[in-house]
Amino acid sequence: MAETLRLPSPAGTRGARRRAVTAGSLGNLVENFDGAIYAFLVPYFADQFFPAASPAASVLAAVGVYAGGFVMKPLGAMWFGGLADRRGRRLALYLSIGMMALASAAIAACPSYATIGPLAPVILVIARLLTGFSTGGEFGVSAAYLVEFAPAGRRAFVGCTQQVTVVLGTLLASASVSALTGLVAEEALHAWVWRVPFAVGAALCAWSALYRSRVGETPSFERLEADRAKVANPVWRVLRDYPRESLRVIGLSMAGIMTYYVWLQFLPRFAHDATGLPLATAQLANTVALLVMVPAIPLWALLSDRIGRRGTLLIFGLGLAVLVYPFLAALESSATGFFVAQIGGALLMSIYMANGPVVKAEQFPARVRAAGISFPYALASVVFGGTAPLVTSAFAGTGRPMLLGVYVTVVCLISSAVFWRMPETKDRVLD
Repeated sequence: MAETLRLPSPAGTRGARRRAVTAGSLGNLVENFDGAIYAFLVPYFADQFFPAASPAASVLAAVGVYAGGFVMKPLGAMWFGGLADRRGRRLALYLSIGMMALASAAIAACPSYATIGPLAPVILVIARLLTGFSTGGEFGVSAAYLVEFAPAGRRAFVGCTQQVTVVLGTLLASASVSALTGLVAEEALHAWVWRVPFAVGAALCAWSALYRSRVGETPSFERLEADRAKVANPVWRVLRDYPRESLRVIGLSMAGIMTYYVWLQFLPRFAHDATGLPLATAQLANTVALLVMVPAIPLWALLSDRIGRRGTLLIFGLGLAVLVYPFLAALESSATGFFVAQIGGALLMSIYMANGPVVKAEQFPARVRAAGISFPYALASVVFGGTAPLVTSAFAGTGRPMLLGVYVTVVCLISSAVFWRMPETKDRVLD
């Protein structure tokens, strides 16, 4: 049930809004940097934790650990989302990035299997579980935090800064790996250099936690406290009072999550396995596509604030469902074709990222907004994000890469049906 309170849109002061945008976005940058670094560097460290008869078996085990981290996302979403609605957005944001710093530091410092035996993969698994728990609440809490500071008529534009920094984090990771593979000998990468990006990520997370500890609370949450309108169990209230909105968030998220992980994190590896394209070339194409997305996301957000969420999201969903086949055909043809496919998919993905935070925040009232965004989104992440590396590896191994297009089309058409049927929220009074 859609619910709004007829109060002015809380914009806050310009300085408070600027600090809020920085605080809400920083965490997404460093958390996505860490996640992407893991995905990109798996071929270099997998055998240090999972020695096996073949490199492929080691990589598969390490990829399985990556996917396992997604299992913790719903638990993190429930805990951080509920905390943000009970105790405030700022506290939840501070704690989530602090946990990520610990997880990244653990991976960077963990000895190899040759040094400490089976304890090495156990530490890696625990670190990835902690990563999944912390990132489970990051999206929903930061989306609520940013949108609640946004002025009326600019909610998508302010909210999309979260996704711009998601791309910047992935871009920083992609560029870092491209630089390392080009400048450092492969033996050194396998031996110890792969640890350096994780150590850098831990330091960035710690600095972000410090910054977040010094920013203010959103006007929306301050009104909840002043009016004594907070609820004791926000997650339960979301499931009980807003089941349609919760299912809508899952449907809204499916195609976007799938595209992000398949296209922006694992397509380079997919192209390498399926067509023999050099990893360095594929990684360079991924970096270029991410660069293109940085200005594309705010431009689509401005259009969303002008014409609405439904129309722009339908361009993304239906466009990718149709164009995925020529993109995959181009990917198989040549290195230039892979560049075209990577950039084309990234441009369509930009539309979803421009709308993702705001359209989910607009589904719920302030007292359950963080939990309402976080938990359904985390469930979608488990199914469509956690399985992405396994799906892409499976399709690459069939020798028929176009089968990946069928999967992409089905997911995009389901989300497009949700886009079509959902109410337009562009002009909805937020609080």
